[in-house]
Amino acid sequence: MGQASRSEDLIRQFMTHRGGTTSPVAPFNGQPKSLNLRDQAMKKACKAGCIATIDAALDLGISVSAVPVASFTVKRDVKPRRRQPKPVAIVDRNSGSNTILIIKALTLQLAARGGHVETFSHLVSLGARLDEPGTSLASIQSLIKLVTQGPDAPALLPLFFAGDLAHQLSQEMRTDMLIGLLKGCRPPRSSTNTLSPDEYVDLASTLLDAGASPNAFRGNTFRTTSPLSEAVHTLSPDLVRLLLDRGACADGPLEVEPPPAPCIPFHIPLCALAHALATSITNPPVRAALMQIAEVLLDHGADMNICVPYLQHGSSRVSFTSPLLVFLDAVDCWEGYDKHNSSSPHISDVLQFFLDHGASPNGREHPAYNSRNSHITHAALLHTGHYRLGPPRDDYIQELLREWGVGSLVSPIFASALTLLAGHYAPRNGIFGIRATAKALARYDYRTTPGSLLGEDEAVLAGWKRVITSVASSLTPYELNEFLYTYVVHKATCPGANWIFYLDRHESEEHPIEDLARATVEALLAVGADINYRHRKVVPETQQQLREEKRGGSGDSNPTALHTLCLWLAGRADEKLEWPTGGWEPKCAGFRHTAPRVAFIRFLVNKCGADPLTTYQGRTPAEILVQLRRPELDAEEEGRLKFLDQYDPSVVKGARLDSAIGSRIDSRFPPGGMTSVTQLFARQNGLDCGINYGPVKPIPVCLITGLDLSVSGIAWDFQSGNAKRDDTMITCNKSVTGDPAYKEGDTIYVISKKKMASARLNVPEDEAQRAAFFKAHADSVLKDDEPNTSVVHVKPTGDSEPAGEQSK
Repeated sequence: MGQASRSEDLIRQFMTHRGGTTSPVAPFNGQPKSLNLRDQAMKKACKAGCIATIDAALDLGISVSAVPVASFTVKRDVKPRRRQPKPVAIVDRNSGSNTILIIKALTLQLAARGGHVETFSHLVSLGARLDEPGTSLASIQSLIKLVTQGPDAPALLPLFFAGDLAHQLSQEMRTDMLIGLLKGCRPPRSSTNTLSPDEYVDLASTLLDAGASPNAFRGNTFRTTSPLSEAVHTLSPDLVRLLLDRGACADGPLEVEPPPAPCIPFHIPLCALAHALATSITNPPVRAALMQIAEVLLDHGADMNICVPYLQHGSSRVSFTSPLLVFLDAVDCWEGYDKHNSSSPHISDVLQFFLDHGASPNGREHPAYNSRNSHITHAALLHTGHYRLGPPRDDYIQELLREWGVGSLVSPIFASALTLLAGHYAPRNGIFGIRATAKALARYDYRTTPGSLLGEDEAVLAGWKRVITSVASSLTPYELNEFLYTYVVHKATCPGANWIFYLDRHESEEHPIEDLARATVEALLAVGADINYRHRKVVPETQQQLREEKRGGSGDSNPTALHTLCLWLAGRADEKLEWPTGGWEPKCAGFRHTAPRVAFIRFLVNKCGADPLTTYQGRTPAEILVQLRRPELDAEEEGRLKFLDQYDPSVVKGARLDSAIGSRIDSRFPPGGMTSVTQLFARQNGLDCGINYGPVKPIPVCLITGLDLSVSGIAWDFQSGNAKRDDTMITCNKSVTGDPAYKEGDTIYVISKKKMASARLNVPEDEAQRAAFFKAHADSVLKDDEPNTSVVHVKPTGDSEPAGEQSK
C-alpha cells in the first residue's frame, strides 16, 4: 500500500472517530477517541495537502506550527561537558532537569515537502511559526532548503517572506537560508523558476535586514563555501555588489581552519571564481559574466594573490594555494595534448586576465611559514589532525610541468600558458629565488625520438625555448648569468633516485641529460648569457661589485661552470649541492663519470664556447681533474668520511683507483663493450679529440682534458697497463725547446715516477738545464703524431708545474 493510500485511510479513520462523514472536506461533529490519532491525522493532512482536515484538527486544539513526531528525556548535567552535543530541537531554557521533550516537525515543512503550495499558503495565513519549542532543527533546515532550492521554490519564497518568517529564524539559520537562496539562483535555473535576478536581490536584501551574516563560513568534510562565493556562482554582479555593500569581505572568511579532507577552498570568492572560469572555459557568456564579477571583487579590495590553506591530496600536510593556482589545477585538458577532448583556446585569454590584474606566477609565502603569531600555526594544525605544514606551492611553472610533463609542450595552448607565466615571473628572495628556479628546471628533460610524428619533438623543444626565453627576458645580466651557471651545474650534478645504491657500490649513475638541457643552454646563450661567467657566492651589493660582475668577475678567484663541474667530478665541489644526505658530498667521485655527463661537458666546450683554459685558483679544469687519479686521500677527504661503512678510506681508495684505471666494467653496457664512458667518444673521434690510449685501460677524466684542442702542451699518461698503481704517474718535460708553447709534432720526453724516486733525480729549475736533463734520463720519447703513443694534450697555462708534479 502506498503512502498516499495510508494517508487517506488515516484521514478516513480520523473522520470516522469524529463521528461525521468520511469525506475529508466535511466539518467535524465530535471528538476523536485518540490524541495520537489526531496528531497523525494533522501530519498526514499536511503531507497530503488536505486543507479541510487541517482546519478540523485546528478546531480540536492541534498546533498550526508543528506536530509531534518523537520524544525523549532532557537530562541536565551537573558538570558541564567539554564538548557539548549538537542540539536537535528548539529547547525551552526554563525547563527543568529530566524534562520530557517532544520533538516536532514543522507543518510548513511537511506541506512544502509534499509540493502543496496552496496548503503552504493556508498555513502561513493561519499564523504557522518556525520557533515553537520542541521544533526539530532538521525540520527547519529541510524547510529552508525546500523554500530556497526546491522545485516549488519560486512559489514558496514569496509566501515565506510575506509571512515574515525570516525573523523567526536564528542567526545561523538566517545565514543558511541566505546561502541556500543564492544556490537556488545559480544558472541554469529550471523553466518553472519565474523569479528574476532583481527579485533575488530583493529577497537577499530582506534576509540581510533580518540579520543574516554576509561573512559566514560553511563547510563539511569535502566542501567549503560562503555567501559571497555563492553569489559569484549566480553570475549576478548585482548580488555580489549587494553583499559587498552590506559588509562582506571581498577576500572571504580567512580565519578558518583547514578542512579535514582535501577540498578546493570555495569559501574564498576569487578561488570559487577561478574554478568556475576553468570549468566553463568553453562558454563565452558565462566567462564574460565571471570576469565582470572579478572586476567587482577587485574594485572592492580583493587580493588576487591571496594565500589560502589547502590540504594536499594523499597527505596530511597543509600547504597553501591561490586563485591562479586553483584555475591551473582545474584545467583538465589542453588543446592538442588531450586527443579525445579539445579544450578552448580561451584558456590563454583567462590566464592573461589573471596576470593583467596582478596575479603572480610565483605566489606569495603565507605568514605561517615564518611567524608563530599567524592564525595558522603548527599548534593549530595539530588540533585539525594535520601534523605539519607542507612545502609552499609558490612556483606555478613547476606545478604545471609536474602535473602535465614536458611532453605536453606539443600543445600550442600549453606552451603559450607557460610562456605567459614565465613572462610575468618575478622570483622571491632576489638572486636566491632565481637560483632556486634554475635548480627546479634542471629536474626536467626530454629525449627526442627519430622519426617523431608531425614534428612533435621540434614543437616541444621550440615551446621550451620560448618559456626559457620568456623567463630570461625579465632578468638583469647578472641574474641571467647566475641562472645559466646554476642550471648548468645542477643539471650535470644532481643525483638520481637510487642514490644509496650507487654510493654503496661506487658505480656509474644514470642521469638524464638529454635534448632539453641543450635547448635550455642554447636559449640562455641566445639572450646574452655568458657560459664563462664566474660565479660569486656573495650577492653583489655595491656598485663596484656590479661593475666587476659586468666585466666578468675578478681574476681567477671565482669559478666558471666548467670549473665547478670538474671540481665536482674530482670530489672537490666548492659548494654543497642538494644531496638527500643534507648537503654532504661523497668524496669518492668515480661513480660520477657517466656518458651523459661527459657528453654534456663536451657540448659546453665544443658548442657553447666554455673555455677549458681559464684558471680557477691557478688551475685549469683539466688540472683540477688530476685529483681523481691520486690514489691517496688528503686530510680534507679523510675528515669528511664518516657515518657509513662504505665511506671507509680503504674502500674509497680502492674505488677511486678502480674508476681511474677503468677496471670496473659497467653492467649497463653490453658485454664486450665500453670499459669506461670515455672510450665511447674516443672511438668516435680518435686522435681528433686528443685521446689515443693504445693497450692502456682508459682514464675517465682524460676525455675532458683533450677536447678538440689543436695546440700541444703538458702531457701525461700511464706507462703500461701492467704498471703498479703507485707507479702509474709520470713526470714530463714541460719545455724541451725553451718555448712555453709546444707545436704539433714536437718531441716530448717522459720519465717515470718510479725512476725519479729510485735514482733520486731532481728536475733542474733552469729551462736549458731542464731540457738536457730530460733528454739524458728519459724512459721513452713520444710524439703526438705517432699512433698508439698514449699522449693527451692540453694548452699550456704559463709557468705552473707539470701535471705530473702537481699530482704527487
